[in-house]
Amino acid sequence: MTDLSLADYARVLKPWTVSGSGDFSIGVKAVANDSRRVVPGTLFCAIRGSRTDGHQFLDEVVKKGAVGAVIAADSSWSAPEGFPVLKVTDSYRAWALLCETFYCKPADGMDVYAVTGTNGKTTVAFLLRRIFRAA
Repeated sequence: MTDLSLADYARVLKPWTVSGSGDFSIGVKAVANDSRRVVPGTLFCAIRGSRTDGHQFLDEVVKKGAVGAVIAADSSWSAPEGFPVLKVTDSYRAWALLCETFYCKPADGMDVYAVTGTNGKTTVAFLLRRIFRAA
């Protein structure tokens, strides 16, 4: 986890950002896309899901102490005066990038291997696992 400011996250999201407003010098202590997980210092990413639209909880996350919000470009939500907001074209991509940045790009330290075919995938996968662990 990192100790970055809203400005740092805004730079990461720049290619997908339509507009931004507010003070972006504030530090971010957590990222969340579920309003129930918001604590003071959280950057909230509102995502439209199949059952729930995260945009309907924006007023709640402000009251809970969120330091900023990432919302859909077509959202009509009016942020309180001075509350930092980034409007993005793709909330799902924004959420992925926020997490990747917050957790210091964990995939950069991973090697990924794939085993494909009709027969023997499980056997080959277990053999590779033993080889990699022994190395």
